[in-house]
Amino acid sequence: MITKVKNTLDLYGMIPRGASITVALSGGADSVSLLYALRELADEYGLTVSAAHVNHCLRGEESDRDEEFVKEICESLGVRLSLLRADVAGEAKASGEGVEECGRRIRYDFLEKCADGGLIATAHTLSDSVETLLFNISRGTSIHGLCGIPPVRGNIVRPLIECTRQDVEEYCAANNIAFVTDSTNNSDKYTRNRIRHRLVPELQKLNPSFWDAALRMIRGNIADDAYLLSVADEALSACTVKEGIDAEKLATYPRPIRLRALAKKAAEVCSKACESKHIEKMDSLLVPGGQTVIYGGVTARVRHGILEFVVGGAQVKWSVEVEGELTPIPMGYLSIEEQTHAKYDNSLKVHRKLAKQAIDSAKIQGRLTVRSRLEGDSVRLSGRGVTKTLKKLFNEAGIAPEKRLGTAVLADEEGVIWVDGFGCDERCEVDQDTQKVLLLNILSPEGK
Repeated sequence: MITKVKNTLDLYGMIPRGASITVALSGGADSVSLLYALRELADEYGLTVSAAHVNHCLRGEESDRDEEFVKEICESLGVRLSLLRADVAGEAKASGEGVEECGRRIRYDFLEKCADGGLIATAHTLSDSVETLLFNISRGTSIHGLCGIPPVRGNIVRPLIECTRQDVEEYCAANNIAFVTDSTNNSDKYTRNRIRHRLVPELQKLNPSFWDAALRMIRGNIADDAYLLSVADEALSACTVKEGIDAEKLATYPRPIRLRALAKKAAEVCSKACESKHIEKMDSLLVPGGQTVIYGGVTARVRHGILEFVVGGAQVKWSVEVEGELTPIPMGYLSIEEQTHAKYDNSLKVHRKLAKQAIDSAKIQGRLTVRSRLEGDSVRLSGRGVTKTLKKLFNEAGIAPEKRLGTAVLADEEGVIWVDGFGCDERCEVDQDTQKVLLLNILSPEGK
């Protein structure tokens, strides 16, 4: 395994001589073997090696066991260890993120803090990379998704990325290296585990040299993708003008180049990479013009042949189909939380304002859309007994004209059912017969 690690370090120029490197240490076989390997190579490469561990507090005693184990490992090796205990479940609930997404954010934020400008080494292996690649195939992907996990991303390096899980286990056995096992790794409840336990063994049966073949493919895809990205960078530079991006000029480039150029530009403006459907929608607007909401409070629009990005979205009309519990909109997210009527009643005793955020799930007609106000929109607000146009409602509330398109309106196939800050239409109000209540809330782009 050490030979493979050295080849990987040299092939990708991962670690300059004399570098300081922080190992993301979970206590599992991969991360522990990474720590040992870098310690073994420290003199040869002039490395200063430290470690960081995050206790996500998600697995009870097992999480605490892992924390104690990494303390013992680092003490025995004389490696400086930084620790963080984080209530990931509580933070995820407060921020509106998924638990896995929240845990990853907290973990990498902590690693960056510990690294203090140095390198971060994570223990992703070739096995992890191939599992990611296969998962990407199942969802539909481009060449970029067929590159697996990148060997280097910014200051994050992955020295084990061309070692298989078997390589790691053999290294641990040969060197009497102890490690802990995450019990969730054995559960096929998780997609990655099903790929690992069911799909990969079948591929190995088809080709006994599967791992070598997979590595050749990944290396080739990385090289091809890097070339296409470099051409896309040149195209983006050539099409950038003072007002934005020359949409008509960009449209003359081949589609693979256009999509990569758009993805890069969108990622610069948004808080994270956009989904392919948003990039393809932007591409479809280059010549005819128009606009689309992409992510994190950003609207992409093409006017007079210029592609520009509007942050906050209050300047342009917008419309997004509601999907799931968290829907990206120009000013952040629309959050929808389902509650029983009983739970809602208990909450209402303490938080009376919840009445303006609640609708009866069963009274919704067809698909939901969250959007800006349209001309002629009207609502009969619950408890008021009168129908008013949104224009009049906003006038009475003193909402400035330039801010009105930034007020979220929820509509089903029969019309407006909720207006942020005003409440719901009486057609969807919660009453004594309501069984499921939907609580609506507009979150900021940071998810708060």
